[in-house]
Amino acid sequence: MRTTKFHKSKRCFEFMDFIPKCSKPLIVILGSTGSGKSRLAIELCRAISGEIVSADSMQLYKGLAIVTNQSTPEERLGVAEHLVGFLSPLAFGYNVHSFRDDGLRVIEDIHRRNKIPVMVGGTNYYIEAMLWDNLFLDSADSKTYYFNLPASFLSMSNEELHETLQKVDPERAAVLHPNNRRRVLRSLQISYVHKCKHSELLREQWEKAGSSAIGGPLRFTNSLILWTQCDLPKLFCKLRERIDGMVRKGLRREITSFYDEELRHLGSDGEPKGAFQCIGVKEFLDFLQLPPNVRDSSEGDAVFERCLNGLHLATCQYAKKQIKWIRNRFVQRSGGDVPPIYALTPSDGTRCSSEYKKCDTCNRLICVKQWQAHVFSKKHRRCKAAIIRRDQTLTRPV
Repeated sequence: MRTTKFHKSKRCFEFMDFIPKCSKPLIVILGSTGSGKSRLAIELCRAISGEIVSADSMQLYKGLAIVTNQSTPEERLGVAEHLVGFLSPLAFGYNVHSFRDDGLRVIEDIHRRNKIPVMVGGTNYYIEAMLWDNLFLDSADSKTYYFNLPASFLSMSNEELHETLQKVDPERAAVLHPNNRRRVLRSLQISYVHKCKHSELLREQWEKAGSSAIGGPLRFTNSLILWTQCDLPKLFCKLRERIDGMVRKGLRREITSFYDEELRHLGSDGEPKGAFQCIGVKEFLDFLQLPPNVRDSSEGDAVFERCLNGLHLATCQYAKKQIKWIRNRFVQRSGGDVPPIYALTPSDGTRCSSEYKKCDTCNRLICVKQWQAHVFSKKHRRCKAAIIRRDQTLTRPV
């Protein structure tokens, strides 16, 4: 993994000089919520004639621009943005397959217009679905998690579902937690649709040329990943400040209007669906379920404040989960089947103080502090050995 920093100047894209001019590139910006992904994406798109493709499952919905922290046209400074605010708040069944189809269509259109797609998001499994050609996502029978499953499965408890998976595919059940209901159902669905164990299909996928432990071969061979990072204490403070900013922008009015307008469409079971499952909506249900006259009272103010604290806690927990996912799914499994990853640390507009050296062997910029670790890394040694073999071949007498 390469490490650099970014700040508010064109110097923050100097590492791009080492990326060869290529056909149909894709740049992916990922990181925890609040780490500066949107700011970087806007600046990058303005510098390289790019367009933003959002990969955030919470920003899909209409009518929740503040609570899902959607950027405004003024903030985007003319940069085009796709897959934001287009889905009905109560849409149920839009999933990673739906996003994959929409995202590929958008990226194809951006490439056709000779622009560069910059995918930005915190929903990491959406990003995985775009980067890797996963054979399970290509099935026409896989449009929802619950399609082609016996109806009795949907009424089972988490423990009963997991026991069923143990009977069908014990190897897959061993790696899934019983409380991860959606993934257990997904494994059962794949087994029923393909008439084969999910674990066996995974092995088949991994053995496919160019595959990784994450998915099948890369869809876009000319792609790279930018990972925005921030120290957790500082990140948690930024998230609190962001929530305070949402309140000033009208968060209370937005979620109240949304709830009152959409509540009548909820199912009789009262289960959260669509946008009601998003962080930033479900945390306010205690406040929203108060009678309208109580919401505007001091009691309502106190409940609203508790909900704000709950939102901050949930957002911080989500940020930590995102970071863990990135480390486990992208960084620790890096290699030829994973795009180059650049770790970026926002410097809040201050001058970048880190110094870099260029490794001529690997043709990369390396932070001075990491130079020793780099020259002893396996990747550097492999590159050096390849150069030595090439030189020996060229100098060998005919």
